[in-house]
Amino acid sequence: MKTLRYLFLACLLGLMAMDGVAEEMKPYRVADVPNVQLKDSTRFVSDPADAINAADEAALNSRIARLRDSLGVEIAIVVIPMYDASVYGSAREFANELFNTWGIGDRETNRGLLIQLITYKRQREITFETGYGLEGELTDGLCKLIQERRMIPIMKDGRYGEGLLAGLEEVSKALQGRSTLEAEKREANKRLAIILASIWWLLGAAAFGWLLYLHRRTAKEPENLFNVQETNRQFNIIVIVAGVLLLQLPAALLYFLVKLLISRQLTPRIKCPKCGVVSSFRHEKGYPVKQKKKKGTLRIYHYICCNCGYVKVEKLYERKENWWSGGGGGGGGYRDLSDRDSSSSWSSGGGGGSWGGGSSGGGGASSRF
Repeated sequence: MKTLRYLFLACLLGLMAMDGVAEEMKPYRVADVPNVQLKDSTRFVSDPADAINAADEAALNSRIARLRDSLGVEIAIVVIPMYDASVYGSAREFANELFNTWGIGDRETNRGLLIQLITYKRQREITFETGYGLEGELTDGLCKLIQERRMIPIMKDGRYGEGLLAGLEEVSKALQGRSTLEAEKREANKRLAIILASIWWLLGAAAFGWLLYLHRRTAKEPENLFNVQETNRQFNIIVIVAGVLLLQLPAALLYFLVKLLISRQLTPRIKCPKCGVVSSFRHEKGYPVKQKKKKGTLRIYHYICCNCGYVKVEKLYERKENWWSGGGGGGGGYRDLSDRDSSSSWSSGGGGGSWGGGSSGGGGASSRF
């Protein structure tokens, strides 16, 4: 009999505990949230599920009272396990309705702030809802920064009271013009922009360096002078276009500076068959000469040896592409250089209550964690 009695008591205690958990985890609607100001004008924190301890709640009430008396700001803090998702589409929607139902903030100035915390893991979120009168001091961006920088790192460990105190302290600084969060954010963004720009320019410099390497290799073992000149022209176009369109001007300037410094290495290493001097050719004025052919255009280039006057002749045959081959006219096809074939391609306000009767301005922010 004694065993049965203990078993009965254990079951009874278990049912009572389950009932308490069910009560604690019930989804809340706005009407279910206790308006503590109706019972006690010194209380500003509504925490029906006791998610924060008594000491933290007392500290929050004390600080909010001081802010109300010194700055004329009414702040309400609501901590609930979860909201009824079948009625409210988001925590912001719940907070907006609660703000207007309670009428947080003075009716004339609308300097009201609701800090709402949902603790249920699937809905865990911190929300700021501000009145019209606070939107200039507590901007949406600043509200988000307070949540992400001051509150969430603490609340992730379940220390909700400490997180709310830290957030309230930063709100107090913002209302007095002493918050440095936005300045810190701007400085961090500036540093990030410098780092990203540096990486981007380094990538551009590496790509342009590869072009210089290809140019130097072409000049070192050239098939002909035209091929080296064409390589130089194509690479210059690529660098200029990339510098302008891809914001690679620093890398482009570096490319042309290095190119100037190593210009001798980029000069075609072709030996004059008459005098034997290497890299002494210049392009003769008046060339190339174009000759129209039946299936394309023949371009004739003359290069003169600066040492002995020998004329080196190179020919380029540009064949017209037929419409069925995907071309659109002349200039395509293959190239015939120096009397031999070689091809190349380039890819180029609500209710009253004991609050002041204020209404939400729709501002604020919300952060999941």
